Amino acid sequence: MGINPYEALYKARMNGKYVSEEEFIDYYNVNWKANYVKDGIKHTDENYGQDYFRLQGEGMLARYYRDIYQNDDIAVLGVETDDTLTLPDGNTLYIRIDKFAYRDGVYYMYDYKTDQKPKEQAVADADQQLATYAVWVRQRFPNAKDVKLVWHMLRFDGEQATVTSSRTPEQLKGLVDEIVALIKEIESATVFPIRENPHCKYCTYQSMCPKFVPPKALTIEDRVKLVDELAQKQADKRRLEHEIKDIQAELVKIAEPGQYDVISGTAYEAPIERYPAYDSDATD
Repeated sequence: MGINPYEALYKARMNGKYVSEEEFIDYYNVNWKANYVKDGIKHTDENYGQDYFRLQGEGMLARYYRDIYQNDDIAVLGVETDDTLTLPDGNTLYIRIDKFAYRDGVYYMYDYKTDQKPKEQAVADADQQLATYAVWVRQRFPNAKDVKLVWHMLRFDGEQATVTSSRTPEQLKGLVDEIVALIKEIESATVFPIRENPHCKYCTYQSMCPKFVPPKALTIEDRVKLVDELAQKQADKRRLEHEIKDIQAELVKIAEPGQYDVISGTAYEAPIERYPAYDSDATD
């Protein structure tokens, strides 16, 4: 599979090679035809076929080339970057920036968006993805005058085609603290509820998700097995509770009431005063 058209376009420029609009579109179409998989694209209308999606992509590429690429003289430092950001807690975040550039002491990070509607400024100012990448830039280039976060809205032109945002050092520190706290919360979680969102209808893992897979109907054999298992677990529970009381009674005897409040094991302390008097010979 070839690299994506935007990456190919800027890598060619970084190597001193000029790519015409026609070559740019041809590269896209050749790779599309070579890698298109009918079942690899999920959509809600079966009338949308291969040409529909291909032509949409072609239009976005042509618009970008004419409106942005031809008029963009910024120094591109990297495309599809491959790096990591180490957080204060030792965890790392993968940093892959679509386009990373520099001009007059300011570093720019670009992200390509194919959203159906342009990104509003307030949404861009609250976005965490590129803001996290800005932390990476600040770590590597501490003398940077500023770091700009830029979204190219590929379906639009004019003022709607580009949205620019930035963060203060204080905002970036707050973001890092928030991410570290969130990671800690995730790592300690034991319950993972289903969170449905609009992207679910495009997910390729629907066959594994309880939201889309109906619960399995229990057969008579399944029901009998579950009831038998429950009865066995309840019997085990009663046996263990009796054994625990026997052990507690022995500890009370060993402690000689009034002599010890706690008896220590290798990794646990038994609080004798909490154990009620118990006759191990008595029946439940």
